[in-house]
Amino acid sequence: MYPDRRRVICAGQKSQRGFLIPLAIFIVVVMSFFAIALWRTTVQTTLSGAQELVSIQAFYAAESGAQEAMQVLFFPDASNRIAINGRCTGLSIDTSFNGVAGLNGCTVQASCTCASCGASDTSSYYTITSTGTCGSGLMSASRTVKVGSFMDQE
Repeated sequence: MYPDRRRVICAGQKSQRGFLIPLAIFIVVVMSFFAIALWRTTVQTTLSGAQELVSIQAFYAAESGAQEAMQVLFFPDASNRIAINGRCTGLSIDTSFNGVAGLNGCTVQASCTCASCGASDTSSYYTITSTGTCGSGLMSASRTVKVGSFMDQE
């Protein structure tokens, strides 16, 4: 005869429907997606920075190889065009920079081509191609530098 007080709802009170649990789950899921996106961006930025460093090392290795090839080409005697033509034809540089600070683990290959290098020509045009390679696997880079030079001799 007594009314069931568990079922009695006051006139000003609404029944709770449990909307906070789905809202909390939604917030956790959305925040998880944001956290994953932030983590991926951070990892990609880190890899990008490391790849840029390896790329710069490869460029400097290629530049060093080109400078070495120019030295081999024109020294010790830069006055005899025919001798320089011969050195260009036989020029092949394959250097490893192991133990060199800043270029450790890099290699370089350089070669020379000569245009108008006949004995009857008065000008020779040299193109030195130097390729520097650094790193390994996903963290590797290769850069090529071409240097041109000429010599007139009458």
